[in-house]
Amino acid sequence: MTENRRSDGTDGFARQPRISFRRIVWLALVICLLTSLAAEARKKFQILTRSYNNQRTGANLSEKTLNTSNVNSEHFGKLFMLPVDDQVFAGLLYASDLQIGGRKHNVLYVATVNNSVYAFDADKLDRPLWHKNFNGAGRPTRSAEVGQACKVYTDFIGHIGIVGTPVIGPDRTMYFVTRTVEDGATVQRLHAVDITTGSDRPNSPQVIQASVPGKGDGSNGSTVAFNPVTENQRAALALSNGALYVGWASFCDTRPYHGWMVSYDPSTLAQLGVFNSSPDGNMAGIWMSGAGPGFDDAGNLYFSTGNGTFDGKSEFGESMVKVQAKTLRPLDFFAPSNFNTLNDFDLDFGTQGPTMLPGTHQLVVGGKEGKMYLLDTNKLGGQEPGDIQVSQVIQAVDPSIRPGLSHHMHNSIPAWQGPEGLNAYVWGESDFLRIYRFDPSTQKFVVPSARTSDILAPPGMPGGMMTVSADGSRSGTGILWATLPRIGDANNMTVAGVLYAFNAENLALLWSSAAAGDDPLNFAKGSPPIVANGKVYVASISNFVSVYGLRKKGPKKQDLALHGRATGSAPCDPSQTPDKAFNGSAEGGPDDKWCSRAANPFLQVDLGKTYSLGRFVVEHAGAGGDDFLLNTRDFDIQTSVDGQKFSTVASVAENIQSVTTYDIKPAKARYVRLNVITPAQIAGSAANIYELQVFAACGTDNLDCMVAGAPQEQIAQQPHRLPEKESTPEAMSAESTGAPGLAYAAGPQAPAQEPSKEPTEVTGTGRVITAPQDVAAPPADAQVTESGLAMKVLKPGRGSDHPLVNDCVAASFVAWKTDGSLFSTSTSMNDSEEICLNDSIMGIREALRQMVPGEKRRLWVPEDLTFRAPHHHVQRRPEDEEPPHKDLTFELELHSIMKAPPTPENLQPPPDALKTPSGLAYQVLKSGTGTTHPSTKSTVMVNVSGWRSNGRLFESTMMAKHPAMVRLAMAPSGWREGVLNMSVGEKARFWIPAALAYGDEPANRFNPAGDLIYEVELLSVQ
Repeated sequence: MTENRRSDGTDGFARQPRISFRRIVWLALVICLLTSLAAEARKKFQILTRSYNNQRTGANLSEKTLNTSNVNSEHFGKLFMLPVDDQVFAGLLYASDLQIGGRKHNVLYVATVNNSVYAFDADKLDRPLWHKNFNGAGRPTRSAEVGQACKVYTDFIGHIGIVGTPVIGPDRTMYFVTRTVEDGATVQRLHAVDITTGSDRPNSPQVIQASVPGKGDGSNGSTVAFNPVTENQRAALALSNGALYVGWASFCDTRPYHGWMVSYDPSTLAQLGVFNSSPDGNMAGIWMSGAGPGFDDAGNLYFSTGNGTFDGKSEFGESMVKVQAKTLRPLDFFAPSNFNTLNDFDLDFGTQGPTMLPGTHQLVVGGKEGKMYLLDTNKLGGQEPGDIQVSQVIQAVDPSIRPGLSHHMHNSIPAWQGPEGLNAYVWGESDFLRIYRFDPSTQKFVVPSARTSDILAPPGMPGGMMTVSADGSRSGTGILWATLPRIGDANNMTVAGVLYAFNAENLALLWSSAAAGDDPLNFAKGSPPIVANGKVYVASISNFVSVYGLRKKGPKKQDLALHGRATGSAPCDPSQTPDKAFNGSAEGGPDDKWCSRAANPFLQVDLGKTYSLGRFVVEHAGAGGDDFLLNTRDFDIQTSVDGQKFSTVASVAENIQSVTTYDIKPAKARYVRLNVITPAQIAGSAANIYELQVFAACGTDNLDCMVAGAPQEQIAQQPHRLPEKESTPEAMSAESTGAPGLAYAAGPQAPAQEPSKEPTEVTGTGRVITAPQDVAAPPADAQVTESGLAMKVLKPGRGSDHPLVNDCVAASFVAWKTDGSLFSTSTSMNDSEEICLNDSIMGIREALRQMVPGEKRRLWVPEDLTFRAPHHHVQRRPEDEEPPHKDLTFELELHSIMKAPPTPENLQPPPDALKTPSGLAYQVLKSGTGTTHPSTKSTVMVNVSGWRSNGRLFESTMMAKHPAMVRLAMAPSGWREGVLNMSVGEKARFWIPAALAYGDEPANRFNPAGDLIYEVELLSVQ
């Protein structure tokens, strides 16, 4: 054997330098020091206010543990759940390295609507470090005691105590507002408590009182006083430069109310300033879906307001308002040019709080129109026609995917400076999650969006509640976390939730909570997830906070019934056996539930040994994707020690919710039985239970302890009737009303306001808009249609292509009332706004169908072609639902047409369509490749379009040119059945009867009623 020598005299490997023992010791010390500093930095990370900071960026830039390589189904999931005594609407807070009980802890703070505050060790499942209830001699307000304008108020269900997110100051003081009823009177109090003990600080609490000069709603003729009954403390509290700020709005626009912002001295709780947004008018609430005000470097506040009176002087409805620190003296404002339309249709500007863009002097904010406004904090711009005075207005939510539905933006827009630049994240209702990237050279966002996710939000409110975690701007560390409804509309309903994790650079889906054991239970609307030191914390309206993180094994077993020995009535199908209700999963489709059509059906589990029980969670049909009308209506829960003699511990009547929680006095038992009395809201339905979870009471093992203790007043667990049937986008005919350029407003409507009149001539930035001389009535040479619409061509167009009823268009418009006062304009008079014809007001739709691109017309639209149908929310009292009465004159220019997919010629199944035993009919339009079909548990990528039986398009990914990812387990049964028979590459048309879709009267008002037609192209299967 010969040596392998190099010409330089060395062997074939590079010579390794010798390292001295001294250097090894030195390197070890350096590594230890760096490790210690990194650990110390992680421990010091704090979340003391909503959205992490006073710029409300929603970005934690100190996350060293979680990244795009380890947040996946193999390594990441739920660790444990922290039980609390009621629902959580407020945001969660986090303080690190606190000395409590003789030890240091990272502490998670949770506030509930029972006016309770909890301090938990954020890193482990255990009893709370402390827990205080602040009801005193009173009780929380009940939801039935407010919101009378909605008849039955269900935006909150149960108690209304602490709702606004607390804030923690540098002296370790937490501030929050409680709401109690004492001897029949409502009292709101501002508390300041020590975060290590929960004890009130000196001067705490203080009863909330405020007044301003004014003659508006609730005034005594000269003064408007704060009304603790009608005012809703929803916005997050804030601290800045030695002042504490608290804001208020309303419950379902129940008057009298105003928007209030009050500043306090944090030490004495003495008032420093009071701002009222409508002292001589009404409404204009400051709620921002629970978000907090933003602050500039000078400490000035920025906040948005909802529908209400506006004059730009003392009345600031539908505005972004800038006020001076402490004094709250108004300094500047912005109001959209179409504030009249926003008021008339309850399309609040103020559904989001501001996000101050890092490294700029600009902020972004969105509202119910789905528009994102980029505003200069040095000059917000006031109110000008066409909004041409502001930096940028973007239609950030695409209305063409689900025309006719709402496209609101809620909470606030997270912003992260990633490797490719500054990103703003938008996830509006009925749309995909999107990244808009800021161009520093133009100081504007690049349009269209830089990235679009594959996950389409379910129809309904409120879109995604989002936050970002990252290690600075490092690539591979940015994660966008979002909670939103798993299925259904969360407005006036409680619905099951889902947590998603996306790569924040490209929106690739990393992980979702669909796996067994990861369920976050009921969606906590308005409370985004927070991320701290390798863990993600998610609030719920199921009286739990779920904690997620990296795990080496499954979550701790808190559910005593998990995988217990199950028995029950005979199943509907051999796959739907009782054990499926105890497998930890509710999202596996129809084979993941217990279903029974037996008379007096029951479900029972043996826990294996006797425990002291304290809480039950039931996931009904809607939690697994079935129609909400199949949720168990009447049932009781019984317990037994020996399996022979059972005692009833909870009785439920007229439930409509999908996930329900029941606390009981501690009861020793080994067996738990659920007896179904009335299986569903629909007579003759089967019993459907996806999960029955059982939890221990206090006094047993800490890991299983129900920290709530003795049960509270059970108002939060009471069943609720379905709201009275209301007019919905899908229930209304093709002649339903909307607004030009606006999606149909399906939420609670504001009482119609008659804003102050604009002058006939309005001057914008270098622009004059003058009402036409014939604004009051059409001239003799105008074309008048049979409907009463009058039109006159001002500029001819090109070509012969007219929009069809399902198309969307890019158009611009100006609208006046017949007295010459300006009513509304499109986003920019020089640019275009997207209008979907089947969602526009009737006069606009009729005119557009006769126009060609490039054409401009003047329209005289009588009131019965603008707002013919009843106003949209019949839960509201008739006196609050009077629609706006006005003839309008428009100048309308059509720029381009976005063609909808062609409506199928056969709206009923043709004779040659194939039919299945269930009633589904289908035709293959294009053959696929291979023979492999999806399974019920598959996730598929599809292009999809859906029509009602009258040919009206209600859903399509085609105009957006972006397919959607769909979990078949959560899809309607007819849609799922059809796709299960497809192969990749295949395109098919389905005729789905109502019984296999959403029914003739869907429980979710955003779902289409009746028989449906779908065209589906299967692109891939996962």
